[in-house]
Amino acid sequence: LRMACFLLGLEESKVSEAMLTKLLTIGGKTIHKPQDVAQASDKRDAFAKLVYSSLFLWMVNKINATLSEDSGPVVPPSPGAEQFSPPPRVHKPSVPTGFIGVLDIYGFENFENNGFEQLLINYANEKLQRHFNRHLFEVEQNLYSSEGVDWTYITFNDNRPCLELIEGGGGNVGILSTLDDCGGMGSASERDVNFLAQINQKFGGKGVSHMNGKKGKKKKAPGSPGKEPERHPNF
Repeated sequence: LRMACFLLGLEESKVSEAMLTKLLTIGGKTIHKPQDVAQASDKRDAFAKLVYSSLFLWMVNKINATLSEDSGPVVPPSPGAEQFSPPPRVHKPSVPTGFIGVLDIYGFENFENNGFEQLLINYANEKLQRHFNRHLFEVEQNLYSSEGVDWTYITFNDNRPCLELIEGGGGNVGILSTLDDCGGMGSASERDVNFLAQINQKFGGKGVSHMNGKKGKKKKAPGSPGKEPERHPNF
């Protein structure tokens, strides 16, 4: 903690107090409530993520300013500005600048212990994969069919059931909406128990056929000979 505060220019005593206690205002009085090890660890992790995110955004802004075609005049130096390189500039491009965009699809990961953040990462991956499937397979192949192009239908693994499981849709309730419903009254542990009970009640023992809105057979892609198409390990 001492080294981290030194590098960030923060007072160690104040950071320690913020992580180890919680301020409660009751009847106009402020009470310092001690935090247990788990609560203090959560605060530490949240602070580390904030530092990482802020540093990443700062770096991106600096790279963009450096690569800009016209960065404008240099801003008069302010206290502490000497630590930045290059000096801060006012970004005023005279003409629209070009750019190279790179889309890095998140890789689907399944750890021994998966938290809420991992769910969101995998959810983002599934959304991007669905966008890819729709525009590369569905839209293009429908266009080929409408124009009478001689081609062979390409089967693909439709991940809509997975998305419906997470976000809902197709007449089904999703995991995220269930989480919203369970975020009301009660302690954190009571809300966790309620959420787990709701998940088991709504989704326990139900497979892909449930998410497709059908019973019995799994939904197959048109033209499929009956064998499930291969899927990339990341998707």
